[in-house]
Amino acid sequence: MICFGGLPARRARRSIIESDPGNPRFVSPNTLSGSFCASSRTGDDRPVFFHSTVKVTTNPCSSCGLCCRSYLVPVFGHDLYRLVKHRNLDPRSFTFICEQEQPDKVGFRLSGNGPTYGIALDKKDKLEVSQPCTFLIEEPDGSSHCGVYEDRPIACAAYPMAGAARRVVMMPAALCPPGAWAANEGDNPQWGIELRRLARYRDTYVEVVNRWNAWVESVPDVSRPPEHFVAYVLQVYERLAALDIQLGAEAVASIEQAWAWLPEDAPASGSSQDEPNWVAYLRRVREVIDQFFPDLPPLPFARIAIER
Repeated sequence: MICFGGLPARRARRSIIESDPGNPRFVSPNTLSGSFCASSRTGDDRPVFFHSTVKVTTNPCSSCGLCCRSYLVPVFGHDLYRLVKHRNLDPRSFTFICEQEQPDKVGFRLSGNGPTYGIALDKKDKLEVSQPCTFLIEEPDGSSHCGVYEDRPIACAAYPMAGAARRVVMMPAALCPPGAWAANEGDNPQWGIELRRLARYRDTYVEVVNRWNAWVESVPDVSRPPEHFVAYVLQVYERLAALDIQLGAEAVASIEQAWAWLPEDAPASGSSQDEPNWVAYLRRVREVIDQFFPDLPPLPFARIAIER
């Protein structure tokens, strides 16, 4: 099983902390790198670029469901909050927590010296990569579709595309059937929107996780229950949702459009008057996050991959 981020992952197992129904489901060990974990891949890792003028008029995802049976899907804070808020779901009913084999930026700790964990969508029945996603609705005629499509995680919304050199390309190991997408599908502006949204969600979640980890590490010998992390995330995103409402949908869309992009002639003065709107937004996000655990000083901003 391979993560698209290049990290190896093992078959998921329900093996930790399942006896207490009040706890989220744990799995260990496994890798969640903030990207899909695939059970198979092609031998060609080169990006697939699009040049054809053929147009697609149907949605190949409407009845396929192959990717819903082949990946462990990471859940960021925005994803968790939206599913809980819009679908009135208990996080324990659709997620599990797994220990990371290789810690990354979205890995959270429950004790200062302990391992890092990630959150992923649960599976039906056995917790194996090849099992259907908990939200997959399978019809009697053999077709299937997502039961929370409008609120699906951003990793699902951006699949099977990725950004490369300021272009949208198909993931080299994408599981979509041959001919599912037109050769020029990467030109569809919606994919760029989803990929920039994925970057915003990921970069914001990294800041949220960093704040939590700093608090945990401030008293390293104390172990926190996982439901405390989930509650913290939901509280943070409740306030971030209020910030987005205050700014308005048009302003948030403009921020996403420019996310992590700097012009070649961007000034190096560091003046807040010269900074792009997404940087100003990230500062406001940090103001919200820093309200939690007030005894901790503000942390340095996490590094962000910049486009030019």
